[in-house]
Amino acid sequence: MEKEKQRLSEIADDAIKNGFISLPELCMILAIYKDYVEHLPLLWNKYQLNIRDTDSPDVSSTENRRGVWYKILWRLTHGTVAELPHGLKRIKLLPMEDDGYFNLEKLREYFTDYLEIPLPEMLFPSVSQDDQTVDQTGQKNKRQAVAITEAKRLQKEYPSAD
Repeated sequence: MEKEKQRLSEIADDAIKNGFISLPELCMILAIYKDYVEHLPLLWNKYQLNIRDTDSPDVSSTENRRGVWYKILWRLTHGTVAELPHGLKRIKLLPMEDDGYFNLEKLREYFTDYLEIPLPEMLFPSVSQDDQTVDQTGQKNKRQAVAITEAKRLQKEYPSAD
């Protein structure tokens, strides 16, 4: 398990450095977060994977969650379930590059603005989940969250002389 975490940490570091992550690597990272267990069945049903697949996904293990994330992300990037678009609601697609990689900035926007789920901290360490705020309209306020995170960092770095 420790080797797997180290490997995923290296993948995340490379993704942050390059600004891109592949679909399989993203699925591996998302699958380790148990915080998403409650979100996965909701996403599964909201994006109609239950029409052509099981009614409720098995999210009991990291391996199972990896497969669930793959199917959800496929739906979000291609607009299909089991490669068939018939009978599915149109959705705003998650942009994916032609080579199968996601731009991390676009991924951040999609997760916060469209899916409205927390960001995986391994890929977005500058905005911890506690620092994500919601404005009066209920939309994630990323600028404010980044400002709060930066202010907290500066407070730790430069404590007041009080």
